[in-house]
Amino acid sequence: MGLFNLFKKEKKDEVNDDVDFRFKVNSIRNGWMDENNKRVEFERALRGRYGAKKKELAERKFYGEFDGKNIEIEQIEDLAKWLFKSDYKKYAKSEWNKKREELAKNDNLIVISIPIPFPSISKSYNKKWQTYDGITWFRKKMANELFEKLNLDGTVKLLWSKLEELEFVGIPSYPVDDTGDKHRQSEWRLEVKKNDQSTRYLYLAQIKSKVDDKNYIKIGITSKKNIKKRFEEDDVIELKKVIKSVKLDTKLAMSAEYFLIRKYRPKEYFAEKEFDAFSRFGGYTEVVPMRNTTAIGKDIDQIAKKSKEYSNLLDSYIKCVKLFNQQ
Repeated sequence: MGLFNLFKKEKKDEVNDDVDFRFKVNSIRNGWMDENNKRVEFERALRGRYGAKKKELAERKFYGEFDGKNIEIEQIEDLAKWLFKSDYKKYAKSEWNKKREELAKNDNLIVISIPIPFPSISKSYNKKWQTYDGITWFRKKMANELFEKLNLDGTVKLLWSKLEELEFVGIPSYPVDDTGDKHRQSEWRLEVKKNDQSTRYLYLAQIKSKVDDKNYIKIGITSKKNIKKRFEEDDVIELKKVIKSVKLDTKLAMSAEYFLIRKYRPKEYFAEKEFDAFSRFGGYTEVVPMRNTTAIGKDIDQIAKKSKEYSNLLDSYIKCVKLFNQQ
């Protein structure tokens, strides 16, 4: 290949690689590449153009200039972070996404736990390392941390999507004004903050108001096994009949109550406007149309049947969200 053709080939490669202007070829003298062209080749090696082995050699040479200069660990970490964000982060994320796509075929998956790329790296930084080894360690550590974060974020999204598919269980959200939703959501959030496990009874009952002498159907939760005791000290209503009562994990009971009420109350019904200060009773925002009694009873049976599955979904989601917020 003649010198002219060699120059044209190098020029073409140079444009395709989008090499920094400082490394562009200026001229060819006496048939040899000049100093700038050598730097182009070195830059390509740093970018991995010639394979992993030459990339490592180029990096060792480049970072070797810092060896023995007493550079602070923080500076090495900052350099590694800059390099990771500009180059390695995109590659690491791409690798994680490929593995995530493979897992998408599994419909029973509820936790994403893609193995970290560098499980055997040292647990701590070694001050005796050369600069290259230190930067490499930080890069691998950041790749592992990125995988762990993506696993957690992916699990939260997966669990949320599974909860969204359920008809009468989920995370209390999007409360409607004047319906009691905000109070129930607030109570749910307080319960979630607790670390202890407890149970409540989700019930469906027929009650009668002593104010207007009307019968109502009410959905509610209570810590009392004997539902009658829930109404013993209520001066406004009396219990006519317990239609359904099931013992559930407290968070599941609260979640089911929230979604069952939203499912069966009329869209334009606002309990806080319907009941005035003289006719309100404990749980007045939990009243639903009597015509839905049978359907609600069937839903409660379904919740009881799948209570373990639903509780596990809720607990897993809450746990992952707490861990995600701690990052």
